[in-house]
Amino acid sequence: MDDFQIREEDMEKGEKKELTGEIVHDETGQKFYIDCGDDEAVLGYTRVNDIMDVHHVFVPESMREQGTAENLSLTAFE
Repeated sequence: MDDFQIREEDMEKGEKKELTGEIVHDETGQKFYIDCGDDEAVLGYTRVNDIMDVHHVFVPESMREQGTAENLSLTAFE
């Protein structure tokens, strides 16, 4: 499995793109999500001790190409 890396040429360090919804951390549900009415973008994870295992990211079509998955990921690893 390849390591995930954010290249500086793809994104300036720490920069987040603008989104219309707020990123919410649901610790009980073990997910970060953005609720935009009928649509929800979600990053799901499992936490064991101090390790966060991200197992999926889903962005509905209406929220794609806006940096949604990128911002969910950056927020999860802050």
